[in-house]
Amino acid sequence: MRRAVVVSILMTSVLSVPIWAQDASAAPHYFLQIESTIASEDAADWATAAAMTAKAHARHAEGNLFATYRQLIGGPEEAVRVLFPFNRMADLDAWVSNRQILYETIGRDRGQIVLDDLELGRDSSERVVAYSEKLSRPPESVRASKILWVVEVEIEEGSMAEYSALALRVKKAYDEAGSNQTWLAYGNALGGSRSELTYLHGFEEFGSLDTWPSRMEVLSAAYGEKEAARLSAALASLAKTTTSLWTLESELSQLAGKQ
Repeated sequence: MRRAVVVSILMTSVLSVPIWAQDASAAPHYFLQIESTIASEDAADWATAAAMTAKAHARHAEGNLFATYRQLIGGPEEAVRVLFPFNRMADLDAWVSNRQILYETIGRDRGQIVLDDLELGRDSSERVVAYSEKLSRPPESVRASKILWVVEVEIEEGSMAEYSALALRVKKAYDEAGSNQTWLAYGNALGGSRSELTYLHGFEEFGSLDTWPSRMEVLSAAYGEKEAARLSAALASLAKTTTSLWTLESELSQLAGKQ
């Protein structure tokens, strides 16, 4: 991870209330998200540095909360995505540098080694995404799931209103079916295109997927097969969709507040 990216992300003082602590319930209003690629030969050194960074944030009074996910299926390199929750843009004004947190918890010399190893990541990108309550179907309690199925939707320019209307019909069908499938929807607030949406489907084990009906089954039950097919075709014509699976790296995350 390039130092500029690491500092800008881990400097963030996210919340006074730990979103991912055991009493968490509501979806974060925002996530600061970075994605980085680590070459396989650097993965061990980078992970060691990331784990030490997580421990430093857990020990420090001004430490931050974040969840680190690794992509399950991909090429020889490691793709890592880090999510930092916060509820107000004003929370970003109270930044505490990652360098300072490391220096004050493990010392300047050792802290600098950790910072240098964090730079082993490359091709990093960052953005702030904002929660869409309208398009989300959140669980009763929101927390960092062990597995994330991420659905990223790139909507045709100028078609967001039309897409949202169709997506709301999909959500309504799931509500009527009483489905146990939930998701959080986020749109780009800072960085990235405003025509993109990200859906986060969290679950704890792959066996959970056996209880999820297909979207076509849910739509057919709510609107009939003909209308379900028309609705699915309309969504496909308006948006390009990509999916990916990510697994939580607990040792590289800071989920529980100060320890």
